[in-house]
Amino acid sequence: MTKNILYLLILYLLPACSSKQQEQSEPAPQKEDKTELPVLDLASVIDKQMPDTFTWNSLAKNIRLVPISTNSRTLMGISRELIYWGDNFYIAAEFQTQTIYKIDKDGTILKAFRHVGNGPGEYVYLSRIDYSPQDSLIQVFDNGNKKWIFYNTDGKLIKEISFSESEISYPLLFKEDYVICRGTSEAPNQLYITDKNLNILQRLCPFDTSWTIREKAVTILQTSRCKNRDILLFNHATSDSVFSVTDKGLIPQFILNKGKNTIPADEVKKFLELLQQGSPYILQLNIYSLPGYYLISYARNKQGIEEIWSKSDNRLVSRFFNTKEEVGIPFILPSGKKIRIADYSLYTNGNRIALFIPAEDLVGEIEGVKEDDNPVLLLIET
Repeated sequence: MTKNILYLLILYLLPACSSKQQEQSEPAPQKEDKTELPVLDLASVIDKQMPDTFTWNSLAKNIRLVPISTNSRTLMGISRELIYWGDNFYIAAEFQTQTIYKIDKDGTILKAFRHVGNGPGEYVYLSRIDYSPQDSLIQVFDNGNKKWIFYNTDGKLIKEISFSESEISYPLLFKEDYVICRGTSEAPNQLYITDKNLNILQRLCPFDTSWTIREKAVTILQTSRCKNRDILLFNHATSDSVFSVTDKGLIPQFILNKGKNTIPADEVKKFLELLQQGSPYILQLNIYSLPGYYLISYARNKQGIEEIWSKSDNRLVSRFFNTKEEVGIPFILPSGKKIRIADYSLYTNGNRIALFIPAEDLVGEIEGVKEDDNPVLLLIET
């Protein structure tokens, strides 16, 4: 397995399908009182030398390294993600092969299934996966066929629901009694609150009615959305305001002061060119909420950057620069060796954080792990 891990922009470039307008009024936007919000002053430190001393270990009260069992039929590619962390098993997905795994607590793969196609119970693209412990069902959102498919943990089809006529593209966050969804590039709004059956309850963040589908698509692509399983943080590329999204609407959380590094609105549609050419603007911003910290990642001047900010005093704690050889936040192995772990597969939910470590990084660290084995699951409880 190679260590040259590429960022998967294609995961965000999902096909837009036609949508039917539903008559429903949008709630009035909540007023934002910036004077009472915490301010993370990125602009004042963006060009300063900062420490790179933070490690995943510093968050942990408990750490487990769980090797995933390997055989010729269950080899995982690099695009993997933990979907569910239960007490007795895990659900994971591998997006390169579009395979879903059920794994026991010791790392043995109990079931692996892949139902790619256009028929009943089959998907074209795994745009979102979730697991509901209440009914023990794996939920798959297929943005290609515009279907919501339900399987049991053995991969047996239970039911499927079409949302081909909906304005939504796919869910971003599941809560007990509502779902937050992204709109399609043809929809009038960027965010939607739905019930558990994907019936639209609220529309948020309306697009300018004069925008083209391309302008909507690049705006979606440049909007920061965290991948937390317990909270959705939201920030427009042209704004400093960071919100959490709930069924109450957009709730201001903090100000991320980008200063002159904020991309102008008329430059957003050219951000892919700016990424390739290099730009002082903050691009591809993502914000994750961790216990006690925010993990903020972005691209600037053709450089990928990871930052850890303290929630208690709004201070930048550490900054890391990504290279072809090293990506992500460091972790100290049992031997004392320090490695960096790419965080695009980061799982964070409450006090639980999980990441996949390539097996090649753990040869000699864990007995029996070989270079070409499946990855090792890093489980952190804070």
